[in-house]
Amino acid sequence: MLKSVVLGAGLWVAMAPAGVSEMSIEVAQASPAPFVTEICPGIGWTEGFRIGEKVPLASEQYHPAMVITTAPLRSGYGFEGPVITHLTTGATVTVMGEVWDVGCNQWMVVPVNGGVGYIHGNALQNL
Repeated sequence: MLKSVVLGAGLWVAMAPAGVSEMSIEVAQASPAPFVTEICPGIGWTEGFRIGEKVPLASEQYHPAMVITTAPLRSGYGFEGPVITHLTTGATVTVMGEVWDVGCNQWMVVPVNGGVGYIHGNALQNL
């Protein structure tokens, strides 16, 4: 008997051994990321959000911020996120939200080329 299971973007297919009419398939489930407040105590405004999950701002809460030290703008949060460009001191961005990593680093979400980019929170000063 042929069994198939869709896993993410792929398809897993297996044949049951000869003489077996049913085959049990178990899929390992990854544990969800911990909540930000579990890893980074004192960051109460992130209540209910997980590490790596975008904490969005309502559009009326978007606000400008100035880059206070040259810093990379990344396509993904975290120090391993690919660099899109470097923002220089004095540049301004619009903050749309934030993401926290397991090292309790705050990554600000800013618009870039129809998508979003991420810049370390220490590189910005709210205006």
